[in-house]
Amino acid sequence: MIEYIKKHKEVYLFILYFLFIVLFGLIQKFYNPLSSRLATWPIDYLMPYNKYFILAYALWWPLVPAAFIFFYFRDIPTFKALCFQVLIVCYLALLVYIVYPSYLDLRQPINETDICSSIILWLRSIDPPKNVFPSLHVSETMSICFVVYKSNDLLLNKFVKAIIYFIGIMIILSTIFIDQHSLQDIIFALLLSIIFYIICPNFKNKEQEVGAL
Repeated sequence: MIEYIKKHKEVYLFILYFLFIVLFGLIQKFYNPLSSRLATWPIDYLMPYNKYFILAYALWWPLVPAAFIFFYFRDIPTFKALCFQVLIVCYLALLVYIVYPSYLDLRQPINETDICSSIILWLRSIDPPKNVFPSLHVSETMSICFVVYKSNDLLLNKFVKAIIYFIGIMIILSTIFIDQHSLQDIIFALLLSIIFYIICPNFKNKEQEVGAL
């Protein structure tokens, strides 16, 4: 394992992502700021609740690791681009959660016992409505869509890309319709994703330059 990591330094990017998950969990559990900002606008309270969107929301959990693993084995430069976009936003979000903490009061009681309602109740039990600005669900989904858009991998034909874009749109919408995020959480996440997509280095050119030396 150690020899593999020495030869494939990109593995450290996975470690950085796992470290982020640990740090985020610690902040969620142990960081209790003296004050916190309500991250909503009046329009957020007009958004309809739809329990069935939990099915789209749940697609984020396999989508993210699948994207990392796919590009790691298929296209290292694109994998690096994805990590660049995702990791910078993730660690920037941690800083925002500490210095500019936020919370939501959008969640309404759920009295139904169907499978979708039960999943949402479980989600709420492990994911309290704090540190929501920006939405990492949205930023990571957008970053994946961006790298898929630029990818020339033969497995990612137009049909497959269209499916991924559709899933991405549904995931983003789901954060609103199951009361996980407000519009400002989503808008700020989208802006961050766009910014770091634009400034993301061209890792393919960098690897070509190294290979030419």
